[in-house]
Amino acid sequence: MLRYNGPLDYGGRCRMAETTHDFFALRSRIECPHESYHDLGALTMPDRTLLETFENPHPGRSYRIEHFVHEFTSICPKTGQPDFATLVIRYVAGDRCIELKSLKRYLQTYRNDGIFYEDVTNVILDDLTRACDPKWMVVRSKWSVRGGIHTEISAQHGPCPEAI
Repeated sequence: MLRYNGPLDYGGRCRMAETTHDFFALRSRIECPHESYHDLGALTMPDRTLLETFENPHPGRSYRIEHFVHEFTSICPKTGQPDFATLVIRYVAGDRCIELKSLKRYLQTYRNDGIFYEDVTNVILDDLTRACDPKWMVVRSKWSVRGGIHTEISAQHGPCPEAI
């Protein structure tokens, strides 16, 4: 969770010096001369260990599972402003399925994470495929308009089964 224990402006930039520098860049280990004023321990990547799975009740059948997340949020690493998206997660389960409450808790950890659209979509796909090892999965993020530009990102794991 981000906590501003020092003099940061709303965009997450340090105001200790006459020239501001990007607080979110600190996650990339860029040195801030005022580092002791910021609570850097609170700035962490989402925790994929929150993801839980259960046995696929029909492992012999290929069927599509779809999850729609209408209130996904993260932070723009450039501006510190919140980004809003709808996520669509589609997959054909292997031996395990994603448990929904754990998925919700995992996705909520992105609320305070400075991460680009392209990165968050791919990181979520990687974490989900590690957790449940699906036959096929696609994660699609549809981002709210920013600066007059609407963005959609899709990332896929494995070939899509023909019958699905």
